[in-house]
Amino acid sequence: MSKIYFVDGYGGSPPVNWLATEMRKLNDTFEVEQIFIGNPTVANVEDWDRDIEKGIVEAEQSYFVCHSLGYISLLRFLLRNRVVPKGCLFVSPFQQSVEDFPEFDAYFEEIDLQKLSDKLKDSIVISAENDEIIPWQYSQLVAKKLHIPFLLLPEGNHFRSSDGIIEFPEVSDFAFQYWNEE
Repeated sequence: MSKIYFVDGYGGSPPVNWLATEMRKLNDTFEVEQIFIGNPTVANVEDWDRDIEKGIVEAEQSYFVCHSLGYISLLRFLLRNRVVPKGCLFVSPFQQSVEDFPEFDAYFEEIDLQKLSDKLKDSIVISAENDEIIPWQYSQLVAKKLHIPFLLLPEGNHFRSSDGIIEFPEVSDFAFQYWNEE
């Protein structure tokens, strides 16, 4: 049974959100793990790096679903450990300064997407036209640099429970279509 790790973003991991819903949908077909960030409301790059490092076992044999800051934290892990997973689904990823969140800038140091370009098979980037936190163009640029498909949804904002997103069927649909090895 393949493993899927879920990594939420900054301020994430409430008990009711799309990650929890999609994890339940996938639990019968995949071994599902959530990586917990000790304090997801503080963007401390060393703490996030440590928590990601502690939470991942056998990255090359696994799939990843990452939201926002969880995406860049995973990339830091992959580049630091020189591993390539079986596939990734990135929701609202970014790799540039975000005006309202200068504390995120430290996450981009030593990040070279070219090292993962063309290596992330069975991967996709998803964003929403009405995302008020991470403009969809930022996410599209990540997809272009990694040479993976980009899916732009008309609605969803930043895909938080506070945006009313507690289900995200595109996630489980993608996993069942591309990651189900049985």
